[in-house]
Amino acid sequence: METLLSLFRRKVEDAMGRAFGDSLSLEERSADIAPCMQEEFGHYQCNSALRLSKLLKENPRVVAQKIIDHLDAADREMCPKIEIAGPGFINFTLSPLFLSAQLQKQLTNPFLGASPPR
Repeated sequence: METLLSLFRRKVEDAMGRAFGDSLSLEERSADIAPCMQEEFGHYQCNSALRLSKLLKENPRVVAQKIIDHLDAADREMCPKIEIAGPGFINFTLSPLFLSAQLQKQLTNPFLGASPPR
């Protein structure tokens, strides 16, 4: 089973690819995702807009908005609260329904994503 962190990374990288296309290499599209250290900001944060703004020569908040605009509908259901904070951080808050579904998957099959025994 894919971790939430890797899921977010993949979804944001996909959105960055749709938003900026060939303007960025695959390496430059690497998403900087981390769990939020302060609960009031959400569950995960993305700092990629700050780095990309230098490459694209655009305001980081504009870059952040373009990334958000290119998330698909399923991403928005998973994360109904997505906010730009400060100079261009993107904060994501997961929906309770999505979190519940993830926990249910783990309870149903706790060995999903686990490494096989050696």
